[in-house]
Amino acid sequence: SASQSARSLGLSVRTLQRLLFAEGTTFSETLETVRHELATEMLTGSNMSVGEISDKLGYSSVANFSRAFHRWTGVSPSEFRNR
Repeated sequence: SASQSARSLGLSVRTLQRLLFAEGTTFSETLETVRHELATEMLTGSNMSVGEISDKLGYSSVANFSRAFHRWTGVSPSEFRNR
């Protein structure tokens, strides 16, 4: 969450929001980008199941992760891994 991230950086949530805004982004956009990058790395560089990757990235369900991944790449996580 934004509050957990801000706390770990020693910032207030508002300061984190201002810093991200100054970079032309938001916490949600940054989180989405990081999740996308980590998902593709985990699918190509590990033997973790799609469920394990979904959990590690903080998705509430495999279905939500799969929908997000399909939105990013146009294919399902399993299809991406098989390619």
